[in-house]
Amino acid sequence: MKREETVFSGLSVLLALILSICSVGCLLTGFSLQVQNPSAVWWTCILAAVVFGLCYRIPCGKWIPGILALLALAALLLIPDGVEVLWHQTRTLLYRITRMWHNAYGIPVVEEGQLQICDLPLMVLGIFQAVSVTGTVHSRKSALSAVVFAFLPLGICLV
Repeated sequence: MKREETVFSGLSVLLALILSICSVGCLLTGFSLQVQNPSAVWWTCILAAVVFGLCYRIPCGKWIPGILALLALAALLLIPDGVEVLWHQTRTLLYRITRMWHNAYGIPVVEEGQLQICDLPLMVLGIFQAVSVTGTVHSRKSALSAVVFAFLPLGICLV
């Protein structure tokens, strides 16, 4: 049983790492997004995958990844203007996506945010990607939520 749990933890870390980095990287390169600190974005994806994958190894650990993800979002409240920065960066991300989709399909363009970088939304995406994938692997239930959440950013890049 211990070996099987170790294999599942390793697989969940590997799969969460691959999917979170690929999703963030797809959006980053596909829409020519600017990030202030690229290494922070990548390290957030890596640490989220490792921490959330290993949380399931401890007793009652199935609640820890969700709690940690919510605490990471709550930490934005402690950063001066954290929620406002996240809002403007998300609007910039949506502007870049809708501008490209407008050129291809004619959908309306969202108004651009005040900031030109998109660090925080990509970090949040990487964190929730890791939570979704590790939770799906360890629960051994339907992979529908992880598949939808994984292919959403990848599908957006198909312009």
